[in-house]
Amino acid sequence: MSRHDITFGNRILILALLVILMAGSFGAVGQEEPAQMYEQDWPKFRHNQSNTGTSQAEAPDSNELYWVFEGERGQYDMLGFVSSAAVIDHVIYAGCANGAVYAIDEPSGKKIWEYVVNDWIEGVPFPIWSSVGVDPEQGHVYAAADNLYCLNMTDGTLQWIFETDSFWEFSSPTYEDGVIYIGSMDGYVYAVNAEDGSEIWMFETGEREYNPLTGEEVNKEAGGGVVATPAVGPDLVYIPDFDENVYAIDKETGDLVWIQGFEDTVPGTQTPIEWGPFDMGAGEGFSSIAIDLEDEMIFLGDTAGKVYGMTMAADDNGQDDDFDGRVDNEGHVVWEYETGDAISASPAFYDGVVYISSWDQTMYAFDGTSGSMEWSESFDGFPWGSVTAADGTVFQCTLDYDGSRLGWVYAFDADSGDVAWTFEQNEFMAATPTPYDGKLIVGDTGYRLIMFGPDGPKPDLYVDDIIVSETEDGDHIIYSAIGNKGGIRSPPAEVHIYVNDELVYNETYDPLEGNELVAANVKLSLDGSSDIKVTVVQRPEAWYHIEEENTRNNDKTLTVGGFTQTISSRPSLFMIGLVLGIIIGWVV
Repeated sequence: MSRHDITFGNRILILALLVILMAGSFGAVGQEEPAQMYEQDWPKFRHNQSNTGTSQAEAPDSNELYWVFEGERGQYDMLGFVSSAAVIDHVIYAGCANGAVYAIDEPSGKKIWEYVVNDWIEGVPFPIWSSVGVDPEQGHVYAAADNLYCLNMTDGTLQWIFETDSFWEFSSPTYEDGVIYIGSMDGYVYAVNAEDGSEIWMFETGEREYNPLTGEEVNKEAGGGVVATPAVGPDLVYIPDFDENVYAIDKETGDLVWIQGFEDTVPGTQTPIEWGPFDMGAGEGFSSIAIDLEDEMIFLGDTAGKVYGMTMAADDNGQDDDFDGRVDNEGHVVWEYETGDAISASPAFYDGVVYISSWDQTMYAFDGTSGSMEWSESFDGFPWGSVTAADGTVFQCTLDYDGSRLGWVYAFDADSGDVAWTFEQNEFMAATPTPYDGKLIVGDTGYRLIMFGPDGPKPDLYVDDIIVSETEDGDHIIYSAIGNKGGIRSPPAEVHIYVNDELVYNETYDPLEGNELVAANVKLSLDGSSDIKVTVVQRPEAWYHIEEENTRNNDKTLTVGGFTQTISSRPSLFMIGLVLGIIIGWVV
């Protein structure tokens, strides 16, 4: 199967995979930001309450790596970092499928704290597949797993838990004025008190019996579950569900204000798709809504492959549009465009333009008011993480499977659609990119959080002084310490030891942390004077993306005309000798 020739059956399999990958990928700057915010900060999924997916941050103009943070793999592969990261005042907050919420120092990539959520089976925490939200006004971090967790943003201590009736949650929190809004797979949207986690109101989705567009019964196999992230306007909360409906809910009372339904069909056909417990037909609410406050519009895509521009207010036309015997307020569609395949990613609204990606492997740009297409550009892979934009650049992650996991990061010029830069690796890139302070933060399914940007801390491997010692049985120990004096974890490296240009030792070492030392030694017989050379070769890997000029090939040479000291071959004394060797290497 080529990357661009995916069968209908494979599309369904990948859609099934994407149900697992929903993590915070669901779901311009408009509303007033929370208190204690900086211009570069990215506090939540889609950045702000309007879910525009854009900010005033600077963004990188190349794929140069800054650092890589590796989360601990759990007992099972639960797909690593598939949600987007939040950043407040140079601290990154991110949830991982190993059940941990991490706080990471942005300049260095070092962990500050972590909190692990409850176990769903013994020793296996609930995966965190939604994006965390950081609320500086409250001093809280909100993370959804089996329930909604509230943590202290300074030290990660648990503040409270809000329980839902769903086994796993995928919607990410949106918060405003001390209220958290979040959808649930239990078929409700909740408003929660940010201070103590108490419920303010709950709204049931999937409650309508008829689709307003067709007059036919609504398919309720999905139970109205919500995976998208609520968008909060001045008066209303906007949210789609799995029953092909978009709801506008009064944010003070939780009452329904208007509803809009979408057709339940496969893109380009009139046939619903059904897979397992989920109705995978068109109109599913994977995509979160973005709000244009100035022109009072909202934007979203659906799994029918359609992009919609709608008014924030209802279209009260006085007609019984959903055939339920009552005159209801319905949503008003201003424009729509049908792409060539399903849409699962959330759009970005940036400088009056709607950017959205489709499974037809195309990025689209539409004028927000009229819906006219500004440009379109193709890409490799299939988009799952949502679109973000900053500094004149539009970002998108994509994934594919061709015998192994494949992942890409794309940076498009916002005005022309030209591809500014790309990054490719052998892991799924399912998360939503976060632009921040001239850098870009992206998670992958290999449990890595990758930050792109210029002038990052690079690993710097080196060879410490070489020591040659004779043992009691007449053999010799060639010993050297291998270190990393860089400020960042290194990739795996090879250590070679040569005697008179003959390779006598060749081992691959695990990654070294900054300022870490490890020993390399080999026992053999030396005859007379010998030239000893130790070389450490830092091998760049695809995920690390170290440019050739940054690859270290450090070595050190020692000419030995006899031996420097005699040590016992007994294990205890031998270890003492190695320790002494390390000390000598440090002092000399």
